[in-house]
Amino acid sequence: MSSGLRKGARGEGRGARVSWDYAVRHVYRVHRRGAAEALKTCYGDGHYQRLTLYGIS
Repeated sequence: MSSGLRKGARGEGRGARVSWDYAVRHVYRVHRRGAAEALKTCYGDGHYQRLTLYGIS
């Protein structure tokens, strides 16, 4: 299972859940377009996904 990224290179690992929750809240607060729900769906399976909704890769 090699994703090409080192563990922790983009926040995956210890503390990632806290950072992700903060990002979801920020998106919901700033945009309020249902993007927060979309992000929650992305990581609902336990895998962290990149924020591709905004072209961040």
